[in-house]
Amino acid sequence: MDKATELWLKSSLADGDASIVDGLVQMVRVRDPITASHLDAVGLLARRLAVTLELEEMTINRIVTAARLHDIGKTTISLHVLEKPGSLDEAEWQQMRRHPDLGATIVAGFPQLEKYRAIIRSHHERVDGRGYPDGLLGSEIPYESRIIAVAAAFHAMTVSRPYSRVRTPAQALAELMNCSGTQFEPEYVEAFVKTMGYRSRALRSA
Repeated sequence: MDKATELWLKSSLADGDASIVDGLVQMVRVRDPITASHLDAVGLLARRLAVTLELEEMTINRIVTAARLHDIGKTTISLHVLEKPGSLDEAEWQQMRRHPDLGATIVAGFPQLEKYRAIIRSHHERVDGRGYPDGLLGSEIPYESRIIAVAAAFHAMTVSRPYSRVRTPAQALAELMNCSGTQFEPEYVEAFVKTMGYRSRALRSA
């Protein structure tokens, strides 16, 4: 992460939150640099989407901070599982599925971060109710979590991972659109496509 990005991320936090969030992200960076880079990138992408949605600055900052912490629970997951180059078996998948709940538990240990707990816990929920850990449906999912889910999925698809192929931005956006209304909030997918400088019609015909 370059210095300008680092300074911007810090400036988006309230003074009381900044040192705690930076410390938690640094903890991730030492153990798992790939996840830490994902947290930084999703924070920036989530901000761009929130700006497109014309949300208030206080709300945008809350979304950015939650995005920077959304995968903090992966610090409890075995590196063997996180870095496995193939499909996870059932036991490994069950371990991976615990990270939103464990992330929420981690931030619950810091009273200043309580406002991010539910957002972090719900970032793998789906609008069709088939997500985890709670199987929330549609508007039952915090809207901040629904925004972060779109940004996180896009970034995950467009970077090299041991267990998945890299997609172009257009391919990743097309996949988001394919999952609009099932996995992702349609309004936020449409806004994200616009944020990234594409048009939905062009992606559908690609």
